[in-house]
Amino acid sequence: MHSIANMQIINNDLVMILMTKQKLLINKPIYAEMAISDIAKMEVYPFHYHYMVSKYLPDRRRLLFTDTDSLTYEVQMDDIYEDMKPVAEDMFDCSDYPTGHPLYSEKNKKRVRCWMDENSSDSQLVSLWSSCEIIQHIQCQV
Repeated sequence: MHSIANMQIINNDLVMILMTKQKLLINKPIYAEMAISDIAKMEVYPFHYHYMVSKYLPDRRRLLFTDTDSLTYEVQMDDIYEDMKPVAEDMFDCSDYPTGHPLYSEKNKKRVRCWMDENSSDSQLVSLWSSCEIIQHIQCQV
């Protein structure tokens, strides 16, 4: 249903009317999701190519799966945390690690453009199809 918001008489034969809808049905996709996805790629791709690909040889790293704003890798290292230490203060949010962890810091807690170790332990992964992953965390001593 429409309602008249405003009207103006131009002359005896012409009237200009501004009509508005009383209800607005949004049944088309909103393009904000696409913009968010594009912005996320602008952060994810440089991390992958400029940090992971340049730092670890292909036989030592494997990209397991991705999501809009995250990457999950298998990295074969003796101590990945020791390897992260030189760049941890600039690139990583280490606030979810236990307080006794060598990289624990609240400096970048919830800071935008900082990467977080969402598993923060050794894990086993089963990926059945896109967006259907099961991760089993294995307790390890740090």
